[in-house]
Amino acid sequence: MHFGKNLRYLRHKNGMSQEFIADKLGYKNYTTIQKWESDMSEPSIEKLNILANMFNLTMDELVNHDLTQAEDSIYGNHQDNLDYFANKPELLELYKEIYNSESLQLLFDSAKDLTPEALESVLLIIESIKKGGTR
Repeated sequence: MHFGKNLRYLRHKNGMSQEFIADKLGYKNYTTIQKWESDMSEPSIEKLNILANMFNLTMDELVNHDLTQAEDSIYGNHQDNLDYFANKPELLELYKEIYNSESLQLLFDSAKDLTPEALESVLLIIESIKKGGTR
C-alpha cells in the first residue's frame, strides 16, 4: 500500500499544506493528515474517495500505485538523464523543454525504457528537425 507516500507526494506536487487538505475534508487540524502520511492510520472510504477526486485519480491509483515513481517512468530515470546531459547544454535545454511540456510528453510515452544514451539520439533527431523547420 502506497497511500501515505502518495498523499504526501501529491500534496507537495500541488502546493497544498496538510492544513489545506484537512480543511477540505472537514477536519479541524492537520493531525489526521499527518497520521495518514506517516502510515499511522488510514482514511475512511468516504475520505479516500474525496481525496482521489481532488487529485483526479481513482481510489485504486491513490492507494495501490506508487505515484512517486510514475512521473519519471515516461522518460526513464529523470535524474540520470539530467546528469547525462549536464555537459550538453543544448540537449539539456531541449530535454527540459520536453519534460516540462505536457503536449510534448506524449512523444516519450514509448521511450520510458531508453537509456540516457538512446534518449540523446532521440533528442538529436528532434533538434535536427527543429533546426530544419526554422529555415
